[in-house]
Amino acid sequence: MNEVMGLANGLKAGQLATEALMVACTVESEWRKNAAGGGLLQFEGSTAKGLKVEPGNVGQEVDAVLGDPGATGAGGMISLARKNPTYPAYKIAQEEQGSGAGKTSEGAANYGPWVAEARKMIAAYGGVKAGGSGASATGKQGEVARGTTQNPDENSWECMVRLAGAVN
Repeated sequence: MNEVMGLANGLKAGQLATEALMVACTVESEWRKNAAGGGLLQFEGSTAKGLKVEPGNVGQEVDAVLGDPGATGAGGMISLARKNPTYPAYKIAQEEQGSGAGKTSEGAANYGPWVAEARKMIAAYGGVKAGGSGASATGKQGEVARGTTQNPDENSWECMVRLAGAVN
């Protein structure tokens, strides 16, 4: 999860695309790099070969789903999130992954139940870097910064305590 979050932040994916990525990793492989279906994000066979993605290579998989326009036919999660900032994360994940299980519900049935968990993972990591998709439709949940309007001189310890309390 740390590696995936680091890669997403490196690409400045933004909150919405990062939520969609975390949801997809949870549903597609339960965070196993060598899941039966072909790695963390289920790349296998001709799809993996055509994209030059080695299943289980987290960097290549994340790159393909987040940033490579047309990687799986949808245009990349970052691009989808930019074009559709009001979409829920599960719909971005569905459009990029093209899951048969979520087709009729636009991802709500298979990816939707994991959005809250994805937000908790993102918050526990320390949030996302600004960029990419802007704020999610649910606001700034998961985005973190040291210092608040009430306490602009907040030190690192105070910040950690505040953020830990926010995610319980």
